[in-house]
Amino acid sequence: VIGEQSAAPGACDASLLRHRTSHDNTFASNIVWSYTLFTLQHLGPAFVKLGQWAATRRDLFPVSFCIRLSELHSSTQTHSFAHTQNALIEAFGEDYESRGLVL
Repeated sequence: VIGEQSAAPGACDASLLRHRTSHDNTFASNIVWSYTLFTLQHLGPAFVKLGQWAATRRDLFPVSFCIRLSELHSSTQTHSFAHTQNALIEAFGEDYESRGLVL
């Protein structure tokens, strides 16, 4: 329509958001998304970061997809510092700190 301002990419009004996500809260959908988020987290930090990026791109992906992936911003599983130390020892040896990899 001539004279109307277009919304910014990825922007949507609340009524559209409610309409597009109302059918996405079924039991089966919740299970699938739980598995998807679990899998992304266990594939490693690069996949978590990819999911976080995708969650911010409402201009490229459906809003319901972005909302689900946005859970990776706040509820990502973390590992212990001992796990980090073991990974460094495995990769660089016991003397990794003397090589300049000080944590």
